[in-house]
Amino acid sequence: MKKHLLPLILLFLSFSGSLQAQENNTIKAVITYAFSHLRDTTKGAEPYRENMDLFLSPSSSWYKSADKDSIYALMVSNFAASGHKVISYIPFIEEELFLDFPDHTLLIKDKFWDDYLIEDEWPAINWQISNETLSISGLNCQKAIGEWRGRTYTAWFSSDLPYQAGPWKLNGLPGLIIEAYDTNKEIVFKFAGFHTISDGSEAIEMPTKGIKTTLKEYQEMREAFRQDIAGNINAARGRTVVISTPGLKPPTNQGIQNPIELIKN
Repeated sequence: MKKHLLPLILLFLSFSGSLQAQENNTIKAVITYAFSHLRDTTKGAEPYRENMDLFLSPSSSWYKSADKDSIYALMVSNFAASGHKVISYIPFIEEELFLDFPDHTLLIKDKFWDDYLIEDEWPAINWQISNETLSISGLNCQKAIGEWRGRTYTAWFSSDLPYQAGPWKLNGLPGLIIEAYDTNKEIVFKFAGFHTISDGSEAIEMPTKGIKTTLKEYQEMREAFRQDIAGNINAARGRTVVISTPGLKPPTNQGIQNPIELIKN
């Protein structure tokens, strides 16, 4: 009898574990940030701006563009209207970040012709929490200061929202990061909305499909591609295209002059 019960017990434990993992990763809330990034400090240009969403579960987070779908649809429409000769490039952030807090795992998903899965080290930030407080859109927030890869960030977090997450790679405070910015405000994550999700219909899952690589290798590949954007597109598509960047200057060989991470991994 015991021999027959053991497989059933193991099956039950496995099923219970799967249910627990699913519950821990079920999306409970979403916070939106108005993200701005001064990509070139030498020319006094206006910062790049985009709305970003952070999906929150009890044990993980998922950070991605809130504008991507509408921007992509507009690009497709422009491309079709041009007779498939001109690409009107409207910039948006393809990069998505997945953080698993119990396992201290950070995985970046990015699309560069193919899907890439980039492993990065866990952003363990040594936050210094102060007694200074601030109300942001009715949320009681407390100030913390920490450094990550060459920038010192001021973060305002709310212990009323018990998530250890924050925008991009910022995390590790005893409450959700509501706003954050670096010393010179070249990088800014400004609060733009928060709502809870009660139906429990979607969970955060670490992506598994894509070309696995390291952050260093991926950055080197993108920089090499940037040297000749039109030439690489022509080679991939088998046709001649023109790159049009309305209101923007064409990308330079240096790419982004002022990256978010001043110190590379």
